[in-house]
Amino acid sequence: MSEQDIEELLRVGYIRRIAKEFSSAVPQFARQKEWEPRVDVFELPEFVVVRVELAGVRPEQINLLYVAERRTLVIRGERSEDSIFQQEGVRTHNLEIECGEFYREVVLPEIPLDTENARTQLSIGFLSVVLPKAESKGQDIVLKRVTIHKIR
Repeated sequence: MSEQDIEELLRVGYIRRIAKEFSSAVPQFARQKEWEPRVDVFELPEFVVVRVELAGVRPEQINLLYVAERRTLVIRGERSEDSIFQQEGVRTHNLEIECGEFYREVVLPEIPLDTENARTQLSIGFLSVVLPKAESKGQDIVLKRVTIHKIR
């Protein structure tokens, strides 16, 4: 991935974030078709951890993919609409909780990672993806793409 590609990803992410902040200043009554969950990325001595805010999303609704070419973790899935809104006679006054499909691509730090041994945990509304640092100082231990299927 070239520096231009990285700059473009960062620019698009920044523009989306600013637009979202401006639009969230006013109560929202219509929901968007796709939303982005908030993400923390931090490093511990033996791991890199990606923590994703996904309250109300069931494990089977989440797909994770590591893309080695871009050093990114793709988080995709869907939060189902609460069935109460589909009942007759329901009047909504403020809808701020995003529902529907979500997508987030997180650029990971330039650290050799063992993505094949990644672990996941979904607890109290947060998905944690724990990526062990690779023992070798060479390249990442990874297939070109690794899909993380099992979320606990």
